[in-house]
Amino acid sequence: MGSAVIAWHCRCGYSNAGARRCVGCHKPSPSLRRQLRKRRLISAVFLAATVTVSSAKWSPIVGQAAPPTPTTVPPPAPVTGAAPSRAPATPRTSQPRQRRPIAAPRAAASAPVSKPIQDRCLAARQAVENAGDHLAAGFEFKCPDSEFPRWGATSLPPCESCWVAINTADIGPSDAKLRHVVAHEFCHSNGVRDEQAADDCAAAYGFPNTYFKR
Repeated sequence: MGSAVIAWHCRCGYSNAGARRCVGCHKPSPSLRRQLRKRRLISAVFLAATVTVSSAKWSPIVGQAAPPTPTTVPPPAPVTGAAPSRAPATPRTSQPRQRRPIAAPRAAASAPVSKPIQDRCLAARQAVENAGDHLAAGFEFKCPDSEFPRWGATSLPPCESCWVAINTADIGPSDAKLRHVVAHEFCHSNGVRDEQAADDCAAAYGFPNTYFKR
């Protein structure tokens, strides 16, 4: 009997018909060679992709992540040729025209103005008449008046234009002295002709002459 022939199928893709396994392998068939090339090509591509991904994610220092690569974002290109958008125009509504306020008319220059000296005269007359010493009927009270160079003057009846004149500029700022002078002249208007008697009359109403002796 002849010796039996054993065909070994090796992992390398070759077949061996010898007594020893995978020694002197024969070339595989064309279809088997294509499959082997396809497997090698797929393995090479997979290995290259793995190496590329690993080198991109990791730095040369093993075990530490590589810093992110800064990327520059280009500014947006200006839009040319487009007209700027405008807000819709609001229709105007007609409103009644407002009139300016009319200023109040100024007071006339000839209007009487109350002066402090006039207030002093009225206050002195009021105090004397409240005490009972009244200006005689038909007499005009001129205060302030500076026609005569003394504190006061009175026209004695009979007189066409009867008056009592008080010179406040000569009397000064004393209200007590002003009231004494008014009371003195009011006594003259009531018919008291003597100066000392007029002083006594004024003192009787509470306005004595404490400023000089006659």
